[in-house]
Amino acid sequence: MVQTAMKEEAVRLPELCERVEKGERVVFTFGGKQFALIEAEDLEFFEALEDERDCRLIEEAMKEPGEIPFEEIKKKYGYSE
Repeated sequence: MVQTAMKEEAVRLPELCERVEKGERVVFTFGGKQFALIEAEDLEFFEALEDERDCRLIEEAMKEPGEIPFEEIKKKYGYSE
């Protein structure tokens, strides 16, 4: 796995993309946070996993008894019209 600072490697982006294409993992550090360079196919896979998890959580929530008034939800999440 390649770990590097973004400012040091931005000029090598095409080379790093080729390495990702060959299966290598590339992680950048930017602003103290880590970011990964991945293929679009991998992104689609992770998004599908996320969608699957969201559906499972929704199904679990739907099984819970009772109702929550919409006004309570808006208040909880700081939504105002």
